[in-house]
Amino acid sequence: MPDGSTSQNLCFLLWRENEPRQTWANKLANWLGCDLLRAERLLRGEEQLRQEELQAIANQLNLPEDDVVAFWQTNLLDQSGISIYEENLRYLLRSVKELKKGRKQEFAQAIGVDATTVSRWASGKFFPDSDKALRICKFFRPYSYTDLKEEPLFLSPSPVDVMEQRAWLEERFREMSDRTIQQLFPALERLLKVL
Repeated sequence: MPDGSTSQNLCFLLWRENEPRQTWANKLANWLGCDLLRAERLLRGEEQLRQEELQAIANQLNLPEDDVVAFWQTNLLDQSGISIYEENLRYLLRSVKELKKGRKQEFAQAIGVDATTVSRWASGKFFPDSDKALRICKFFRPYSYTDLKEEPLFLSPSPVDVMEQRAWLEERFREMSDRTIQQLFPALERLLKVL
């Protein structure tokens, strides 16, 4: 099995369960009976799943024995027949719904369409052509190239677009204790001065 397939399979199972991305690590930790840090590392592919953890997932999801074996040997996304391109677009277009009104107009202008077209895309009734899809991707991920047909953004355990990344950082700062902030502040100050 190629590196990263286990972590992608974990993300796929959580996504298939309609679990919000922000709760994937918590849900996985509950399934496995492990701590949150281990669950996050498993989702990022930094650690390997143990046999007993694999069995715990199978029990949680009522997977047949064949599916447990397949988990180690195949890529569940490839097997599913799901269109990576369409799911990526759905994922990015869901982000449009969360934009504030002025930002939605900015989005429509950046893509080169009117607000009605954006609404149709966001509802899933229509999909943009490849040129517009590339513009959508650039709007949410301005500093990186992504092949929407190959890279399953919707299965990424980490925030994908700039808005999600900002929200993730803000949430982590709110959760930090005063002591942790004081300890991290000198390094963050140096880092942010460089930027």
